[in-house]
Amino acid sequence: ESLQPSPGEVKNAFFVPLDYLRQYPEELYRYRIVPQVDGSFPFQRMGFPADYPWRQGWMDVPVYEYEGHYIWGLTARTVRWLLQELDKMDAQEK
Repeated sequence: ESLQPSPGEVKNAFFVPLDYLRQYPEELYRYRIVPQVDGSFPFQRMGFPADYPWRQGWMDVPVYEYEGHYIWGLTARTVRWLLQELDKMDAQEK
């Protein structure tokens, strides 16, 4: 049985040489996270006040480009993690 990407999640599938990804780092973009919590949230059941001070923050979005194709989102985060793990392994071998 082969893996089939979900058309709603994956625009296209392509191969990128690992050496390329190691040589050309991601571009990093950020966007602001602003919680928008409506009245259906179970504040009372959880023991929190309805005016709970939700934290705002930033989300980093790594983007890799290869021959006009883009890797971003969760896939790019997975690629970043893999590259970091490979770097750790290389450092241990030295």
